[in-house]
Amino acid sequence: MGRPRFTSRPGGGKERLTNPRTSADESRSHPQLLVDVSRIAGKTGERRAVETAVFFDDVVVSTSRVPEDVAVRVDVTVEAIVGGFSVTGKVKTSWVGGCRRCLEDVREDLEVDLREIYSTDPVDEDVREMTDEHLVDLTDAVREALMLELPLAPLCSPGCRGPDPERFPTLMEGERASREPDPRWAPLAELEFPSSS
Repeated sequence: MGRPRFTSRPGGGKERLTNPRTSADESRSHPQLLVDVSRIAGKTGERRAVETAVFFDDVVVSTSRVPEDVAVRVDVTVEAIVGGFSVTGKVKTSWVGGCRRCLEDVREDLEVDLREIYSTDPVDEDVREMTDEHLVDLTDAVREALMLELPLAPLCSPGCRGPDPERFPTLMEGERASREPDPRWAPLAELEFPSSS
C-alpha cells in the first residue's frame, strides 16, 4: 500500500491529505488516514495538524449507519510524546436509521471527540500499536469512535407515538394507559360473587 500524498498550505498551517475514495473492501486502512509522522518522531512536543475526509461502508450498529456516500471529516492534531504519539481532535459526519416507534427514517449530524495514544511498543491495552514507526493509522480509531456513538434504537423525536397512536399507543414516561376496555369482557364486569364472610 502506498503512503498518502500531502499538500502544504503557503505559510504553513494545516496539511490537507488528498482524498481518493477508497472502499473498505479494497483495504482495511484508508490511505488518507495513514499519517506520516517521520518528521516529528522522537521530537517530544512537535505537532502535525491533519484535516481530511473519508468514506466508510462498514460503520453500522443495529439499524443505524453512516451511509457510504456521506463523508466522515477528520480534523486532528498528532503530537510526538515520549514513546509514541498522541492524537486529539474531532470526527464529524451524519448518520441515518429507522425510528424504533414509527419506522420513519431518521438522519442526524454526529460529532465525536477523538483521543488516542499510539506506540510501536504499547504497554497498555488502551494504547494502539503502530506496525510502522513512521505511520499512525487512524482508520480503526475513527471507525470505532463513530460506532460507539451510533444509537442502538433511534427515535425521530422524544414524543414519537408510533405509526398509529390511536390503535397502538406508545406511553411516554409517567403516563398511564387510558384505552377503553375490550367490550368482549363487559359480561364479566356484571358478575357478582357471594361474600365469603
